[in-house]
Amino acid sequence: FMECLPIGNQWAAAAPVLIAVCGRAADDYTRTDDPVAYYQFDCGLAVMSLLLAATEEGLLTHPMAGLDAAQLHDVLEIPAEYHVMCVIALGYPGSIDQLDERNRKKDEAPRTRKGLAEIICKDRFGFTH
Repeated sequence: FMECLPIGNQWAAAAPVLIAVCGRAADDYTRTDDPVAYYQFDCGLAVMSLLLAATEEGLLTHPMAGLDAAQLHDVLEIPAEYHVMCVIALGYPGSIDQLDERNRKKDEAPRTRKGLAEIICKDRFGFTH
């Protein structure tokens, strides 16, 4: 499994559980006016539910998009019609001392979020970027 993750996600080897989130278009609902891939939306809802439930149980989670999907298909024998959406590391909190210097610096750095005006519109779509 770890061979399918890039060097930047190799820290996940310390997690006791890795989850490959998969979905397939055949299980999708398709609107006639706009062919939205709802199975991807459904996977996102399932991931969020899992993350919230794990947090409630005192676990840490970390979803990762950095992966080699083709290799993961081979390693886990995932049928071709399934798309790997992400991998989630799941486990109990560890010590920050267990992280390498690069990941420790990243973990300790202040985090910033977009302002509400960048993510919320009122009355009409108002983003120009």
